[in-house]
Amino acid sequence: MMKNPRVMFAVIGGLSTGVIIAVVLFFTILKTDSTESITGNTSEQTEPTPTPILPSATKEPFSDESGFTFSYPADVVVNQQDLAKSDYAHLSLMSTRAEGSLRILASDTAVTSIDAWLLENLPEASESGMTTVKLGDLEAQEITIEKGITTIALDRGVIFTIDTTSDTHLDYWEKVYRIVLESFAFAVPESAPVAEAPAADGSGGITFEGEEIVE
Repeated sequence: MMKNPRVMFAVIGGLSTGVIIAVVLFFTILKTDSTESITGNTSEQTEPTPTPILPSATKEPFSDESGFTFSYPADVVVNQQDLAKSDYAHLSLMSTRAEGSLRILASDTAVTSIDAWLLENLPEASESGMTTVKLGDLEAQEITIEKGITTIALDRGVIFTIDTTSDTHLDYWEKVYRIVLESFAFAVPESAPVAEAPAADGSGGITFEGEEIVE
């Protein structure tokens, strides 16, 4: 018995229509997913940049009894660390607003040049990464390293070191460092002896080159 051709065409037409609708729905869903994915990625890439933390504009003065002074931002705390036998000063500057620290160290040394000190203590430093700066009245070398800045000055057997270190707030501590460096000055030590007999060779106690000598 032969089937009715009209019925066959109707069945085939219905199947074709169903396939077309399914294909259209499939591509519509696929396009929607792709759009959402692209939108999501764009959202992740355009997250707002965090506002950088800046040191306080208010400055505080600090005077160390070993014979130097400097200014520092009011949101930074100066801590005096225990001194080793060879140390004249050991300060640590820290902040509750930014991870990291700045250290100031003045110590006796047997080295006769900054290059010799760098070779012994900071061999990764290179001349291309060094800049000549002033620490008070002394000529110093500033070295930029991966996680901060180190500045070295040498004066008649005393090595002065200022260094910063931070994993996440390098800009903050560089600004603090600039404030300290630009305001750094030598002064007569508060603990200088009242009277001291001169040595046989005419030299007295240790004074830094930048200190003012009062007659």
